[in-house]
Amino acid sequence: MTRSCSQSRAGVALLIVLATIAAVTASVSSLVQCRRLAATGAVLREWHAQTLDLLRASEAPILDWLDREARVLVLPADSRWPCALVLDDAWSIESTAWRVRIEAWDQCGLPSLAAMRERTELRALLPRDEAVVLVSWPGAMVSSLDELEPLASALDRALFPSMRRAAPELGSILSAGPNRGSASAPINVNTAPAALLEAVSYASPDVRIQEILDARARGERTATAGGRAGAGSTLICDSNVWSFRVEVTIGTVSRAWWCTYAFSGSRWELRQRCGIHG
Repeated sequence: MTRSCSQSRAGVALLIVLATIAAVTASVSSLVQCRRLAATGAVLREWHAQTLDLLRASEAPILDWLDREARVLVLPADSRWPCALVLDDAWSIESTAWRVRIEAWDQCGLPSLAAMRERTELRALLPRDEAVVLVSWPGAMVSSLDELEPLASALDRALFPSMRRAAPELGSILSAGPNRGSASAPINVNTAPAALLEAVSYASPDVRIQEILDARARGERTATAGGRAGAGSTLICDSNVWSFRVEVTIGTVSRAWWCTYAFSGSRWELRQRCGIHG
């Protein structure tokens, strides 16, 4: 009987010890987890701050590209969109991946919203159901791409374009920015897609679009565009409005901006900058 009681007491004591160890272990584990989460939070805050710093610093390579390339760029004749890669740099710091990517989008290589809504030959570039939505959409003139968010939703398209996507977004179909509000907003013959050039010149046999496209296929830039094409479109050989998609990734943190610059006659000026998603 005494031996049985001793064994029982020993068993209870063992259970108490095991419970105490479990409680202490849980407390230590919770403390370690809290410290780990706090450290992770600090790292994430640092990455967020660094991505913002890099986004702000992106203006330097953008302005450099605008000064060197914007007025002389010629895209291949088979280019789907009027865009060019400014830079795409990736590196690693203490096992953390960093990446900065900048794409340039020529707003003069796309038709304006007003032109697309008013002219049937341009709407023919869209599926019929999207053309119907475009014509019936109540919006008027827009000064920046983010103002077209309701139209993008109505057309079930993403808004801000990216060269890395196969499906076109609204921003790769319509232009929006300074001096892009009228149906006669100019079209850059050295960057615009072939289908757009053929559409705007259908009523102007004097405009030799095929010669321009042949020159682009050879990598040659057309220096004189020939003035007006069909339905009042002005054909130009360089652009004064460019937008840039700037993406920065550090570790698991990614941020992106859409920035639009216009040439004032003496220098390039930032006219719009907004954060984008997707």
